[in-house]
Amino acid sequence: MRSQLTRKQFLQTSLCLFGGASLLAGMGGCSDDNGEGAGGTSGTGGTSGAVGTGGTSGTGGAGGTAGKAGSGGTGGTGGAAGSGGTAGKGGSAGGGAVTSCSADVSIVEMHTHTLMVPAADAVAGVEKTYTTGTTNMHAHMVTVTAAEFKMLAAGQTVTKPTTTVNLHAHQVTVMCT
Repeated sequence: MRSQLTRKQFLQTSLCLFGGASLLAGMGGCSDDNGEGAGGTSGTGGTSGAVGTGGTSGTGGAGGTAGKAGSGGTGGTGGAAGSGGTAGKGGSAGGGAVTSCSADVSIVEMHTHTLMVPAADAVAGVEKTYTTGTTNMHAHMVTVTAAEFKMLAAGQTVTKPTTTVNLHAHQVTVMCT
């Protein structure tokens, strides 16, 4: 079986056999046969010196030619898909539209009063003072604030006292649906 020598191996072997030590030193720039650039030229030999003195140094070899351009790298892989975000929380349920309101007036001193709170007042949400119906020749007043109308619109009940008339007051409970 024959083994093949590269150009660089052949020249190095030949120079070693023929005593070209100074040339061998310049062979570091030799190329192989793989197309990776041609080697530089070898330097010239030095001059021999006079008796008792060393010779002059040889000149350096010329630079080698450039090798082939490398091929481009492989493309990168795509990024992973993002995951979905977390679901948002639902809003709180608001009160439905107010369609009617009613008021209960407590019994004090063996009597009660009537009170009408229109649904439109609850929807408007503006503070308002109401006068109860007249019983036993007197009436009472009660004020519902804007904040209390908000409570009524949200389905809550509001209980509060009336004004004092004839030495007594009543408790009024208002609710809206």
